[in-house]
Amino acid sequence: MYQEMFKEIKHLNTKDLTHLEKTNLKLEQIKELNEAYLPIYELFLKNYDIKDLSIKIQDSVRGNYIIHLKSENYDFSKRSIKFDFTINQSANITFDFYLKSLSITRVSAELFKTLETLSYFLSKELYTIYLNENISQLKLIDNITGLYNRKYLTQHLEKMLPLAKREKSTYAFLLIRIDRYKAVIDEFNYEIGEKLLIALSKLLIKNVRNSDIVIKLERDEFLIVLPNIHTSENANFVANKLVAKFANFEFVLKKKENIILKKSICISITLFPETSETIEDIYKHLDIALHEANNKGRSIVLEYTNSISSSIDLF
Repeated sequence: MYQEMFKEIKHLNTKDLTHLEKTNLKLEQIKELNEAYLPIYELFLKNYDIKDLSIKIQDSVRGNYIIHLKSENYDFSKRSIKFDFTINQSANITFDFYLKSLSITRVSAELFKTLETLSYFLSKELYTIYLNENISQLKLIDNITGLYNRKYLTQHLEKMLPLAKREKSTYAFLLIRIDRYKAVIDEFNYEIGEKLLIALSKLLIKNVRNSDIVIKLERDEFLIVLPNIHTSENANFVANKLVAKFANFEFVLKKKENIILKKSICISITLFPETSETIEDIYKHLDIALHEANNKGRSIVLEYTNSISSSIDLF
């Protein structure tokens, strides 16, 4: 089965393909990612000049490692060969090989290419195991940015808001939308649009506290939860900082031609429990205020008030 699938790979011999097929068959039976390390480790340890192996799966958006697979005797020297593979826009896998030989300069080009190719195909199988293991969790993840989605936020708020009310804490909610995002799609394409969303998601994460929650909503909308924000002035400070940061952000479309895209965002704010007492209130009031902010222009920050709601309801 696998040999037929991989027959176009000219530099892998029949023996290499057999090793790969046997390992993939073992991986197909595995349900938990931690169990996947041993058959892969045995493949390289028994058949190639490998002393030890480290495998890392990294969240590209947040920059942290989802999982790090390694042997119990994790005592690696600096003599290693590293291969990085981008699985999708939100994750990548790194294979770190530690050799029996004293110097990596002695590694033949053939062995290097073999290790790289085997790692590439095994990384695909590893990520499949990861997806299957976390299928329920992934339903709460936006597949473009890797951020939590609206479903996760609603579940989180159902637990968080009663606690915040008991502790008499003020939470701020910021709804963010890219100004004229549709124009990016119309002028360029969906791929550019998605890359812009990823860039914005990284900028938001970088410029809020670790305790804050960044959520990806529909299309070009993001929502940030600021726990224990204390005052609306603090919320407005954060929102205006994000607006300024993104206004100065240069999104490189084509590096060689030095073509740069600059966009702006508008942000609406509501506070719990001062102006929004329920989950439905939070979503509704943020939408109303953001609609009004968009009507006022670009790079606008607008906090929800009852007067805004009254003016909108007149239409």
